[in-house]
Amino acid sequence: MKKIVFSISTVVVLALGGCSSPPQPAAVDFDQKPEVVNVNLPRLVVTNEVIKSAQVNGPWSLTLADFQGDQRSYNTDFYYALAHADLIEVDTLNLGDAERTRQWLLQHGATAPIQAKRKAKPVQPISRTWKHETTGSSFTYLATRLCTDCENVAITLHKFAEVPK
Repeated sequence: MKKIVFSISTVVVLALGGCSSPPQPAAVDFDQKPEVVNVNLPRLVVTNEVIKSAQVNGPWSLTLADFQGDQRSYNTDFYYALAHADLIEVDTLNLGDAERTRQWLLQHGATAPIQAKRKAKPVQPISRTWKHETTGSSFTYLATRLCTDCENVAITLHKFAEVPK
């Protein structure tokens, strides 16, 4: 019985002791000179540079059939491939486009050699309807023409297999 009374009294004392108010916080002296705590705060600098990874596994390649430079946005896969490629091939009909593409790639993190190749003009099938004037009969045939409004530049980013050391 003594154990039960002792346990209950201990619980009551602890419960009442826990209900007391917390101590008052220390008063702040606002007339005192402020003290500098962090003398060197980190500065956030926003850049468009790509930070290269320490480990890059190959082989892989990434091809963009319709590369448009700043006229289009690219995902992180493209910028990763751009930064880690061993060779970049630029296929275009116009060598002026190849030079503009080369400059864009260098400004956006390319470090690999860039090879420009002149590609053949692609052929697109077009549908034509021919109508005979005197009889009024008509038929449709499939003709081909050189593509004039197709994509200008295609790029391929290559990463070759690592040579074991």
